[in-house]
Amino acid sequence: MSGRRKYPPHYFDTFEHCFEVAQKYTTLEELRINDKGCHQALYYKHPEWREKCFAHFDIRTELSDIELRDIVEKYTNYTEFKKKEPRAFSAIKYRGLIDDLCGHMNRKVNVPYDASFTFEECAKRAKKYNRRTEFDHGEDKRYAQCARKRGWFKEITSHMVRTGNRKKRCIYVATFSDNYAYVGLTYFAKKRWNAHLKDEESIIYSHVEATGLTPEFIQLTEYIPQEEASKLEGTYLSLYEDMGYTMLNRAPTGALGSSEGYSKEDVINKAKEAGSLKNFREKYSGYYQHGYRSDYWDEILEILPREDVPRRLSIEVLKEIASQCHTMQEFRKKDPAALDKAKKIGILDEICSHFDRSNEKHFKRMPRSEKIKILDSGIPYSELSTKYPAIYCWLRRNKDYLNKYYPEHT
Repeated sequence: MSGRRKYPPHYFDTFEHCFEVAQKYTTLEELRINDKGCHQALYYKHPEWREKCFAHFDIRTELSDIELRDIVEKYTNYTEFKKKEPRAFSAIKYRGLIDDLCGHMNRKVNVPYDASFTFEECAKRAKKYNRRTEFDHGEDKRYAQCARKRGWFKEITSHMVRTGNRKKRCIYVATFSDNYAYVGLTYFAKKRWNAHLKDEESIIYSHVEATGLTPEFIQLTEYIPQEEASKLEGTYLSLYEDMGYTMLNRAPTGALGSSEGYSKEDVINKAKEAGSLKNFREKYSGYYQHGYRSDYWDEILEILPREDVPRRLSIEVLKEIASQCHTMQEFRKKDPAALDKAKKIGILDEICSHFDRSNEKHFKRMPRSEKIKILDSGIPYSELSTKYPAIYCWLRRNKDYLNKYYPEHT
């Protein structure tokens, strides 16, 4: 006597058991009638296994409309439904039931191009943009799509600025009148140049702040494959060194943010691990440099926003702060950050020339032998003004000793 098969409790909570039973049948209807427990487990408890267990069934014809409706009602997002239920989506599409069953979902419906989508109108819309990417993703993207389909896109975007992408980069140089230069590569030259002048992490920005000079940016190549650009960057850097420029580059040339183990995913993971921009720069300098030179630096800044953006202490601002003080001690108490910045860029004596130093302790007489003894100990130049201000001021007046002990600061 035949009857319904009996299985142990929770037997169909295991993928292997569901898969084994489903393989015994050639249609979904056979499975539903003969092994209802397996059928229900795959529909209600473990729907993620259906794709593999039902791979040999023709779901397009074997799923009933009621079963499809039960599946569809679990989703409100059309994209999520297509991704998680590809076979059910195929069945709905095959039977023409998308509008009936998916009407409650958030989905975009492509409206056919009407008579307003003419060449003249597409060209008019394209004039509003300077880059193809902006046109493709802006409010007039439907006109961009229409132009691509009808073969007008290249003609109506001929006025736009051509940029690179993750596959193509150009090489550029920034030169200063004091014979300093920086060679880099980018996927969008003008955007990168503007970033150098605004981003306080940029070495070009730091040089502008220190000297007050304005760099001249020159695009040296067209947008070429990134591997070729990576190799040529080092060639151009050597060329400018041979021309007598002092290079500001502080990272190895050729960094694309996606080679030599520094993929975008690796860099972003390290950024998340660092927790702050300062830690990222100090602990993972290699990843930081590749990220900084990449076309996804803005994404990294969203992960690691600058919590306390430092003030822009230009030379004019430093002079203004110093003019409000009368002694070095007063300057140090009023704005220590401004004092440190003035020392760093070498204008402290200039902006403090009006100070009354006659009563300051560090101007008391100190024997030269004692000064020499301290200098011979190898104390860093940056510590002189705070630990031994008398020696610091003496060195600024005696260039021979300054050149002997700290030639880089003469």
